[in-house]
Amino acid sequence: MPHLLIEASYSAESLRGLAKDKASGREAAVKTTLSSVGGKLISMYCALGEGDVYIVCEYPDHVTAAALSLAASSSGLIRTKTTSLLTVKETDRALATKTASARPEPTKQRRDSNIRGGQPSQATALFGSGMPLSNRPYRYD
Repeated sequence: MPHLLIEASYSAESLRGLAKDKASGREAAVKTTLSSVGGKLISMYCALGEGDVYIVCEYPDHVTAAALSLAASSSGLIRTKTTSLLTVKETDRALATKTASARPEPTKQRRDSNIRGGQPSQATALFGSGMPLSNRPYRYD
């Protein structure tokens, strides 16, 4: 099943409820909600900083993830940010998948035609140039 990282920030009203329900009560509510849609809680952490809670969970599909996010956010008690997670194996599969590029490969003549004196800049020498320097928003010469 796909994995999701949910970052949640509580409203002031929701923080008052947390003081009453305790974090363990919120964790139980998250487990119940996820299992009701075929998901599973992997881990839940309370945090100090911009986000108040971080949840890693499994979910059946993206529509289910969107439904959970919309339901939670529409209450006005919590603001969520969701991120789809890939395992290392999934990332390796993605890297191995060949895709068609809409951008033509640059030719050496076109790439070098906009370089001063015919010499590549230090940035071009280090990182290459898929776009003529004149079309870049900033020059790194």
